[in-house]
This record gives sequence, C-alpha cells and structure tokens, in this order.
Amino acid sequence: MKVKFEQSAEEALAYIMRDDEALGYKILVRLKMLEADPFPHQFSDVTVEAKEVIFLKKQGMDVRSLKCSEFRDFRIFYFVDEKAGLIIICEIISRKIAFTEDAPHIERIKSVYLKYFKGSGSLN
Repeated sequence: MKVKFEQSAEEALAYIMRDDEALGYKILVRLKMLEADPFPHQFSDVTVEAKEVIFLKKQGMDVRSLKCSEFRDFRIFYFVDEKAGLIIICEIISRKIAFTEDAPHIERIKSVYLKYFKGSGSLN
C-alpha cells in the first residue's frame, strides 16, 4: 500500500521535524510500516480507539489512529482504501489537544472522509 498525506498532516509533520527531527523520522518510519500492515494490532503500546475514533465510527467513518510512546505526545489519524492500496494520513495532532465534537481536527478528519468516501461507504 502507498501512504498519502493530506495537507494538514504534511504541515504537522513539517512542524514536528523543525522542532525535533529525530521524532519526525520516527513518525515517518512508523507510517512506512503501515504500508505493509495498515491495521496493526500491536505496536507495543498502540492505542487504536481514541475518543475521536469512537466518536467518528459512531457517525459511520472507519477512521483509525496510532498513539505510541515513540511519538511521545502525538496521535495519527488515517483512513485505509484497500482496493486502491492507499493509506490516507489526515491528521497528526498533539494528545494535549482536547477532544470536543466540534474540534478543528475532527472537522478536518470529517472533511477528508467526505473527500474520499463521498457518502458511498467506500473510498474512491
């Protein structure tokens, strides 16, 4: 599978790299691992059911997340299009950002979902 970054994720990764290049590369390595296994069940301390994920899944969006100690305080949200062999990275955010239903990152994740799913239930 191929990893594709949405603009907000690219910008977040660039910001992280400016602050801590080693951390940025750790994130890139982990994302590269998603190419081989887009549905990791265990990466030591991965959490795949963030509050955001639970909230969006209740709305019918099959979003996934990674939260690892290697990323320190960052969480990555992404979609998987198995038919097209594509992993869409839509958000890389700080865990310190509080979850609310109208948080900017939730709106961006919804926007990415609509961009690719268009209400069809599968990615185009």
